[in-house]
Amino acid sequence: GLLVGLAFFMLGSCVSIGHARFRLSILDGNTPSVGVLFSGFGDVLWKSFGMNILINLYVWLWSLPALFLLIAGSACAIVGIATSEYTAAQLMASASSSAPIVAAFALLFVVLLFLPAVAAYRYKMAHYVLAENPAMSATEAIRESKRMMQGNKWRLFCLHFSFIGWMFLSIFTFGILLLWVVPYMQEADAAFYQS
Repeated sequence: GLLVGLAFFMLGSCVSIGHARFRLSILDGNTPSVGVLFSGFGDVLWKSFGMNILINLYVWLWSLPALFLLIAGSACAIVGIATSEYTAAQLMASASSSAPIVAAFALLFVVLLFLPAVAAYRYKMAHYVLAENPAMSATEAIRESKRMMQGNKWRLFCLHFSFIGWMFLSIFTFGILLLWVVPYMQEADAAFYQS
């Protein structure tokens, strides 16, 4: 299973570079062939694979504070209940007094969950950077993406959020509308990169 997962991860890494080249070619007014989608298997095979590993690692590291808070809070709750001499009714009665603490904990957890989302936006343009500059290393492409997204993460989020109506409409078409909406969103990302 691990080897199959690794193969799909490598395949996705290479196709993501080809996909970026395909989208940029459309923006340039060209009509790219389907073969462009597989161009990532040539010159940037290992770079794209390494870049995706690094991006996933960085986003995972940004999610650690929320994970630690969840583990610590769960452990405190389990230990508190396990060492309690109260009956279930008494525990429920005392829960109302600890509601502000639980609410603060939940709010902090939600805020910490935004860290990996913000971090992911830092690396959104790395595939386009590597697609246009195959001589760059994976870390250079990531660094350039971070530089490009400084002050632009909110703009990209607003662009993505503007498609929410189309996403809700696609529910009523049983997902068929996504055949048009998803390529439109991906082309919008490519245009955002070029702007």
